[in-house]
Amino acid sequence: MDSTNSKTARINLALTPGDKKRLKRLALEADLTPSELVSGMLDRLVIQRVQPRAHLDDEGLRELRRIGTNLNQVAHQLNIRSDADVRASLADLQQAFTRLYQRVLT
Repeated sequence: MDSTNSKTARINLALTPGDKKRLKRLALEADLTPSELVSGMLDRLVIQRVQPRAHLDDEGLRELRRIGTNLNQVAHQLNIRSDADVRASLADLQQAFTRLYQRVLT
């Protein structure tokens, strides 16, 4: 037997108790050991890479940073200022989010 095909490598896999029970049940139903089941699954595993639907250009990233800064300022204002100041800052933040959202979708 070729050493690359012999099943001598081992890993320790952490599962929830429920997942462990499910793995054992699936293996039993397939008349396999849990190791055989996982090995077989790896042979048939297909990974699909999801392409992001949107891309932020440099200006979009700068806008996102500004929004983060504004959000921190709003949080700070919530601790020290009046409701009117906070409402104005939230309105500015909402407009910034709207601009960024439109940029991402186009």
